[in-house]
Amino acid sequence: MNNFEPNELLSEFKYARCLRLLDASKQATPKDLWSIMKGLVELSANNLKVANESAQYVLANTNNLRLLRNTIYIFAHTFDMENACKAIGKIVDLAELKKLDYKNLLPMDLGLEFLLNGEIGKPDSYFYSQAVNVTNLEHNEYWQDINEELEISEQDFKNISLIIKGAVLEHNARCLILDYSYLDEEFLLLIYVDKPIEEIIKINEEIFEECFRKDLLNAFNKISYTFVPYDEVQNG
Repeated sequence: MNNFEPNELLSEFKYARCLRLLDASKQATPKDLWSIMKGLVELSANNLKVANESAQYVLANTNNLRLLRNTIYIFAHTFDMENACKAIGKIVDLAELKKLDYKNLLPMDLGLEFLLNGEIGKPDSYFYSQAVNVTNLEHNEYWQDINEELEISEQDFKNISLIIKGAVLEHNARCLILDYSYLDEEFLLLIYVDKPIEEIIKINEEIFEECFRKDLLNAFNKISYTFVPYDEVQNG
């Protein structure tokens, strides 16, 4: 597993070998550690529902900071913004309880997760915690400005993110890169996935239709959520 490339898709041979190793180590390995390893293997095999479920188990059952950071990685790749924010919050609470140094405690620039989960407008959000702000103060002011200008409610953000997460899990469309830009009051979010263009078009259409069905198009159109082929990055 230490040799995994960030965007590697495991071959059937490597996946079977990893499962054998997991099975052999299950009895001797703490369940939280075993579950995060299971989640990372399934993520790299594009079995996203299983990967996400494994990360949710770890989030609920561990106080190990390293394992919790790994859950953030899995949640980001499965577009699970709600649980990513919960994992960040749990890390913050544990760090405060243990009086740990906040430096290098969390990933850089967490604004996107909090924005898409509708939390930047909440004064009690972990977005405003010292642990998050220690390295991200300028970024946080940037995200606050974006949130105010978009004028999307917390619930609409959450509902749209849940729709996108559902599409990601249903299509096993691992989010390899989340790329965003904000210019002239236009927020563009590109979700790079390693899928054929025909399937990507279908994913975008399904999300649009579900947002229409749930009366979310006004909020959805304020952010251009768009799935795009990962090979566009590879080809420059």
